[in-house]
Amino acid sequence: VASALHSHGFPSRVVSLDSYLSATLAARQAGGKLSASCYRRQLYQVLDGAIEELKPRLICFGLTYTCCEPVVLQLCRHVRRKYPTARLIVGGNHATFCAGELLAPGQRSGIDIVVRNEGELTMRQVARALEKPAPVLHDIAGITWRDKNGAVHHNPARPRLTTSQIPTMDYALMRSGRPLSAYNHAIH
Repeated sequence: VASALHSHGFPSRVVSLDSYLSATLAARQAGGKLSASCYRRQLYQVLDGAIEELKPRLICFGLTYTCCEPVVLQLCRHVRRKYPTARLIVGGNHATFCAGELLAPGQRSGIDIVVRNEGELTMRQVARALEKPAPVLHDIAGITWRDKNGAVHHNPARPRLTTSQIPTMDYALMRSGRPLSAYNHAIH
């Protein structure tokens, strides 16, 4: 999604939070265990550093796996508290199937918009809409969103993209706590 946004004039960056944690895991372990508070503190530190440096208007989190929901929600709540004007957007497989639950009032997730299914086209429309002082989101297919009164809206689905419509990842947009070669031996 970042590559699709970047190629259409929206400055984008990918910050691989887990790579920072893996890179410092050994240094943070005490007695073979890593405390949850230490883990959370490290995540917040990396996230805040990126936000302070980049000053984004939109902050997007990938939520592909169900097991990651608690961490992503903690990060979203943290961002909402610390950067209340930022727009929080979540996408991915889990987010697609649980969009209503993620935006439910009792959840207090801080999430503004859930992008369902592939986000390459959807995010371009969302980014354009959010540039306006009074963004119109009703006509953007493939999103579930919360309005200023807290009501949740589930727009119609966007047709699925073909693989040829999805751009390849621009690795120059990725900021990581370890070299890209650690992810794939074919990347130089």
